[in-house]
Amino acid sequence: MKSKRNWIRFSTIIALASAFFLFLSGVLAQSTPTGPNTLTVVNSTRYPQSNQSSYAVQAQAGNVTELIISQRRSTEAWQGYYGNITGTITLDDANNQTLFDWSLPNPTGEIYAANDSTVDWTKVFCYNLSQNSSEGPACNPSGCGSTNTSAMELKFGINLSDHDGINETFNSTYTDATGFFVGSVNFNAADGCSMANPFTDENSAAGWQEVMLSDNKSIIFTSLVRDSQNAYRGGGADDKYDFQLLVLENGHVGSELTTSTYYFFVELT
Repeated sequence: MKSKRNWIRFSTIIALASAFFLFLSGVLAQSTPTGPNTLTVVNSTRYPQSNQSSYAVQAQAGNVTELIISQRRSTEAWQGYYGNITGTITLDDANNQTLFDWSLPNPTGEIYAANDSTVDWTKVFCYNLSQNSSEGPACNPSGCGSTNTSAMELKFGINLSDHDGINETFNSTYTDATGFFVGSVNFNAADGCSMANPFTDENSAAGWQEVMLSDNKSIIFTSLVRDSQNAYRGGGADDKYDFQLLVLENGHVGSELTTSTYYFFVELT
């Protein structure tokens, strides 16, 4: 009888330990960025090129005429995203059934757009475009592979002289001393991450922040979430969003109809 009781006690301990391991595994799985539960594309528009290919100007012998000409054309190297995000912290079991949850009315964190569906989040580092040279980031732990700046620009049809290249876009530096976390990896002012600032009210401002990360395989465009802030369109109640994001895309001559696939990940705090 004593042996039977001991066996029951031992079985109970094993069962509890197994349950705790499963619970712990579920918790640890949330320590890195994950794919969103839902993602809805509301619209996707491109700045229209002028339908008028030329302007007629009358010339008359003996005259000298001053012309002031301007043109606004769409970039052929970047796609923009913006939007809102909602989040919930949950206490779920292995079947995604919820015992309790907590809503996040004022989300903070990051939105990631990677050009690879698998990312090694333990090896991510930020691009510092000026650390080595104007055309090459410092790589970690070693070797940039296909993620160096020149290779990226070549892949997306960007010439070194283009005004909308990577260096010309990510032309400021992330300087927050506290920084942000990607999983367990902290990025702050010491890392010197090259940064882009998507516009507020159609003007350049420092409010919106986007950095480029990599794991030496993927390019990971990273937008720092801002809860309900004025976005690019000019203010007003209908122009408050949580993120704005630029990603590379090749729309140059010969590639106008091609598309690039990005995989979105979310990490809310």
